[in-house]
Amino acid sequence: MVGSIEVLGADATKRLNQPFSEAVVVGDLMFVSGQIGTKPGELKLVEGGVQAETRQARSWISSYFG
Repeated sequence: MVGSIEVLGADATKRLNQPFSEAVVVGDLMFVSGQIGTKPGELKLVEGGVQAETRQARSWISSYFG
């Protein structure tokens, strides 16, 4: 039996109307998709290369646990 299903997304990225769910929680599991190092509220990558992009992507993922 599947537990409750909750669709999550950061406020800054909800405004972009992406065609996927950023995170879905089913019971005790979280499935994450589409996380890249974009600037909040934009579709442009943050400046600073792969390290800065990785930090930003991790920041997006961390926002779901808040």
